[in-house]
Amino acid sequence: MEIASVNLQPPATRLTFDGNVERVSYFNPENGQCLLEVKDSISEELSFISGKLPLVYPGMNVSGTILTVDSENHICPTKNLAVTLPNSKRCLKKFLRAEALQGIGPKLIKVLAETFPHNFFSVLEDSPNELLHVPGIAKKKQNQILEAWHNFQSKNELLSFLFTEQLPLNWSSLLWLSYGRNSLKQLFQSPYEVGIEHHLPFELIDNFALQRGFSLDSIERLRFGFKHVLWSFYKQGHCAYPEDKVFEEAQRLLEISRDRLEEILEIEILDDQIIVDQIRGVNCLYFKDIWTLEKDVARKLLGFQFKEPSWGWFNSDKVLNWAQNILNIRLAPLQQQAIETALTSSLTVITGGPGTGKTTLVRSLVTI
Repeated sequence: MEIASVNLQPPATRLTFDGNVERVSYFNPENGQCLLEVKDSISEELSFISGKLPLVYPGMNVSGTILTVDSENHICPTKNLAVTLPNSKRCLKKFLRAEALQGIGPKLIKVLAETFPHNFFSVLEDSPNELLHVPGIAKKKQNQILEAWHNFQSKNELLSFLFTEQLPLNWSSLLWLSYGRNSLKQLFQSPYEVGIEHHLPFELIDNFALQRGFSLDSIERLRFGFKHVLWSFYKQGHCAYPEDKVFEEAQRLLEISRDRLEEILEIEILDDQIIVDQIRGVNCLYFKDIWTLEKDVARKLLGFQFKEPSWGWFNSDKVLNWAQNILNIRLAPLQQQAIETALTSSLTVITGGPGTGKTTLVRSLVTI
């Protein structure tokens, strides 16, 4: 079998290859795009292989089809990339050193590779008690190794599923933190609930759920869609948004009546998820957490009116001249006025466009 190497010249097309991953030079955690340094299993020549995989570690076996050879950059674009677990002592060491299985230290890695160079994973799967015959492995360490192996399998299954469904691979870390080995089960059973909890894109979750039998007017779908609309406005910088405009956008997204959406809003209010409050006479919708935070900020800001400035009396001309001499600058009249205001007030907001002197003003305040 031949693999394209850095010495191969184009044209070279549709070469199958099989080798071991020496190094993962690049991996995109969202779509699996990767650049791998691969050693051919027969010729032992090194090549750079690019393609997409849900998961890859040094030491794993990789195979696929090379489409072309980039002789300038020595990179071989590929398709049908596939990886399998290491099957040699050298590769097993690389795999374990990359912490594919958590909690196995350098000394134990060496012992395991020496003891099970070709059958380590079948031992874990079929005869785990053989681990107890390895020096340094008692029941606790055996359980730790098996736990790491089962976690790896579950993560691999989750990543492979996301990859096949063309969903972002970085969802896996979010799901794993919340659901662990039940991540895939939770995604199948309650996709909209998962989407709400992690603020995942509505369109992706909706497409996934509808393909698996959820109805267009299911409560779960409508609640997620309604919250998604309000969350979209929040991400644009709005703590709240007019109720009518939220309804308009939700109707467009979900293609349901205003009456049905009002039922959904009632559910969210009863569930203490969304608050309706008035801003200048207009009913606006808040997420409960955001509403609480805004009230807390307002309360703290109002409290400043009863506080005296921390500095006490000071000679403004003296401190302004001193700050300018220290920093070797000359403050404009408005900057001097702003500093005097800041030093005589319990709360000051400094604002202005680029280049208006905000940074210089703040440096002066800090110096004083």
